[in-house]
Amino acid sequence: MLTFDTFYPSDIHITDQTLLLNIETTGLSPRNAFVFMIGLGWQEEKGWHFQCLLAEKKMDERELMQSFQQILENFSQVLTYGGHSFTYRFLNNRWRNYSDADCFSSEDTADLTLFQSVRQLDIQKDISPFRHLLSLENTRKATAEAFIRYTRPEHLDPEALVKCYTSWELSKEDTMLLQLKAHHEADMIGLLHLHSLSAYTQFFRGRFAKVHLCRLEENFCHLALILETPVPQRVQLANALLSLSLEKDTAHLVIPVLSGELKYFLPGPVKDYYYLPKEDRAIHRSIACYVDKAYRQKSNRSHLLHPPGGDFPPIF
Repeated sequence: MLTFDTFYPSDIHITDQTLLLNIETTGLSPRNAFVFMIGLGWQEEKGWHFQCLLAEKKMDERELMQSFQQILENFSQVLTYGGHSFTYRFLNNRWRNYSDADCFSSEDTADLTLFQSVRQLDIQKDISPFRHLLSLENTRKATAEAFIRYTRPEHLDPEALVKCYTSWELSKEDTMLLQLKAHHEADMIGLLHLHSLSAYTQFFRGRFAKVHLCRLEENFCHLALILETPVPQRVQLANALLSLSLEKDTAHLVIPVLSGELKYFLPGPVKDYYYLPKEDRAIHRSIACYVDKAYRQKSNRSHLLHPPGGDFPPIF
């Protein structure tokens, strides 16, 4: 097994104890394919440390797994792109060839052992529910990279990469080794930048830092929200109910406001309320006991219809 280390200067910060993970395999089925390269990355001062674990032959897969296991013990979460659809499942199945431990199972699996405290993150899974809001045709890695405008310095497709590896496995030519290393580095830098997509998922799930501006203008409410994390690309959405723009660290939201009466029934049974004719409103009996009996009467259902006036946003 060969190990290559590189340093990538960057101010991109992900929560501490996060391990970037990318794997390359000789096929899609863990039954007859194996892991020949594991790409890892962790944050250091002023940048990211990338490490490539490369099998010189198929028999090196055991050593790859052991090295990965030792590194993983130092981290609390793993970040992938497509981890739940491929990476974690493939690693788990290949690991069973060398150990009885179910290292990469999901959190609700009863037989977790060594890796039960590791949180498994997947950028692709996180953005999937919101891909239409981002106008993404699909959530393939190449599509996501194009969306954030990440340009890969090399362009080996999976089939060409496997051919390159199998040729290098036999010949050990330096030019092919350089191609493998370049692919590893491009994947790791890409994964690091793809993490910026989490800014959209945070906002679409209702998370933002603060409300910077809120004003009423004619029949519309204008909101400016400061995001927890800046978005990598500007996104605009509009329909009959709202207009939304996400740019850098700010979300601009415009929603129509309805002016008038919002009628709703007071909660609880009618017997719990008294009606005050002079004020034309119903109050709870816990308060009505302090009102003179001459100014109150038993309520009926119509008295519990409460019509406050004001400005109201639509309910989505």
